[in-house]
This record gives sequence, structure tokens and C-alpha cells, in this order.
Amino acid sequence: MTSLDSRRPRTTRWQDSAAWFVAVLGIALGVAGLAQVYRYPEPIVVQSIESLLVIAPALALVYAGYWVATQRRSYEDQWSIATWSLVGSLTAGLLVSGFLLAEWLVGNAVADSSLLLVIGMLSGGVVGLAAAVANQRHTVELGASEETDTADGRGDIDSLSPPARTVASLASDTRAWYTLQAVSLADRPLGVETIAAQIASLEETTEEAVYLDLVQHRLPKLAADGAVEYDATSGVVRPAGADEPVVATIEALARLPDEKQSPVEE
Repeated sequence: MTSLDSRRPRTTRWQDSAAWFVAVLGIALGVAGLAQVYRYPEPIVVQSIESLLVIAPALALVYAGYWVATQRRSYEDQWSIATWSLVGSLTAGLLVSGFLLAEWLVGNAVADSSLLLVIGMLSGGVVGLAAAVANQRHTVELGASEETDTADGRGDIDSLSPPARTVASLASDTRAWYTLQAVSLADRPLGVETIAAQIASLEETTEEAVYLDLVQHRLPKLAADGAVEYDATSGVVRPAGADEPVVATIEALARLPDEKQSPVEE
């Protein structure tokens, strides 16, 4: 029996470098911005506001670097987030630079132009990073929706009773069914990492991709359907209460002989 394993899969040094890139980008721009803020003496209120405008997006990028490092994302996804952040920062910097150049050509001087440029780049980096995360999440949810919903079968499922409808919907989703088999047949709670590793070996795909799909889509849905109990904080998955009709049906079906190998080896 596979035991609960709370360890994260080993990541390569190059994978972590994407997270470091985002964090260093925030630190570098933050230091540059604060240097501009305190370059000349100004009223404390003005300096406080300017410092806040620099520190807030800089800390957001630093935290985003930590967040990227702790998420189970593939090498490509991590560097995609870092690239979007850099592109957003450079794009905002170019826009601000264009504005400053136009003002200079007409003879208008912009106060604290360097500070304005740094704040623009910080804000652009945050926007680019948020756009990358939102795009990846939408891609995962769209792929999962296309995989589980079919036009031909939806009408038949909707005509069933609520517990039977839930079970039928779950049974049509191979990855969700693997998850339910793992949880139902295990004699102890399972970590999401353990389930992801088992499913990845069955589907011959990457563990990171399965983990991301589980935590962002399937486990929250299974928990909402009453099929499992999922603690997102600790990453532990347990069978739902035995009195649930859905759970009773799932456990009975999970123990039937199946052409596919069960993800839990006893």
C-alpha cells in the first residue's frame, strides 16, 4: 500500500531559477525605486506615498517568486510566468519612456521621471505575472471541461437522480475516477503528491501537470460533490462520510474489477 507522502518531488535548479528571476526582478526594481525616492529630501508625506507606490508592487513580485517556487508547475509553465512578468515590465517601461520623451521634445520637464519609470515597470511586471497565471488557470479549466463534458452524454446524465448523476459524471472522467479509486481503496489519508505520482505513472505524463490539475480543478470539484474531503492547506485527501449516497456508490464501484490498473497497489 502506498503511504501518505507529504514530500514534494525534487525540482531542478533550473526550474527554481524561474522563481528566483521573478523575485530578483522585484528586488532590483524596488531598490532602484527607493533610491530615487530618497535621493532628494522631500516632505515625509510625499516620501511615504512614493515609497508605498514602490514597495507594494516590488513585494508583490517577490512574493510571486516564492509562490511560483512552491507551486507544482512544469518547467515551461514556470518560465512562462517569468517571461510574462518581464515582458509586462519592459512594455510598461517603454510606454513610460515614450511619454517622457514626448514631454521632453515639447520642452516640458517631468518631475522624478526616473521614479515614474521604475513604478511603471514594477506595475507592468505585476500585471504581466497576473495575466500569465490567469491564462494558465483558464487553460487548465478549459481542458478539464472539454474532457469531462460531451454533448452526447449530457442529456442522459441530467435525467438521473442527483447521486447517480454525480457518480455518472465522475465515472466519465478517467483522472477523477483514478483519484477516487486511490482514496477509496487506501487505508489512510493520501497526500495530493502521492495521488499525482500514481496517476502520472498510469497516464505516462508528468507529475507536475497532474498535480496542478488536481489542486486547481478536480479535487475542489470532487470535494464539492461530496465524493472526498480535501484539505487544501495540508494537501491531504480523505474519503467523504460513509453516509453519503455518492460515496457508498463510488466505493462499491471502485472495488469492482476494472480493465485499467488501480492507482493504489495493495
